[in-house]
Amino acid sequence: MPCLSVHGESKQRQPHSWYFKQTFYGESRTRQTVLGRELRVQCACRICTSQDVDIFLKHMNNARYLRELDFARFHYYDRSGIYGEVSRRGGGAVQGASSTRYRRALPIFTPYKVTTQLIYWDEKNFYLEHEFISLSDNFVRAVVLSKQTVTGLKVPVSEVIAKVEPSAQRPEMSNELKLWLDSMEESSQKLKKRS
Repeated sequence: MPCLSVHGESKQRQPHSWYFKQTFYGESRTRQTVLGRELRVQCACRICTSQDVDIFLKHMNNARYLRELDFARFHYYDRSGIYGEVSRRGGGAVQGASSTRYRRALPIFTPYKVTTQLIYWDEKNFYLEHEFISLSDNFVRAVVLSKQTVTGLKVPVSEVIAKVEPSAQRPEMSNELKLWLDSMEESSQKLKKRS
């Protein structure tokens, strides 16, 4: 499925650098969730270039996946309104953790899309799921779970979500996310014992 914008107009005029970075970005209605219109899955379309590949010049370098996720997250936060609402309240967000599962290499010159979906939130964190999908065969090449921790915010994340999308309901925590969070807690406990 191509990534085409579903909005006819832009909310505000953006600087030229924004358009340069967003050359292949778009939006897709690939899935609907209980999160509603503003928080639905966002899609950023890209292509694996010669600057993205590993030392053997055959497929995307692992570090590039993380770089592309930064762009995908910025795109998601901007389009959903989350960034504006967090900023308005004097807050920010940092990458707290991520877990990447590489399923199949993404060859050089392959067009692909990165989908981003808000899958859960708690009082201090947003949890996103990203998929790298090759456009030629619609195969999910990599799946990434991402924990975004809010900073400088005096209200819980649920209030930000309610402002952006009043009808949104927090999804059930998936077993995959629960196991990942449990593994991080186990790691924290181990490191506390060493301190």
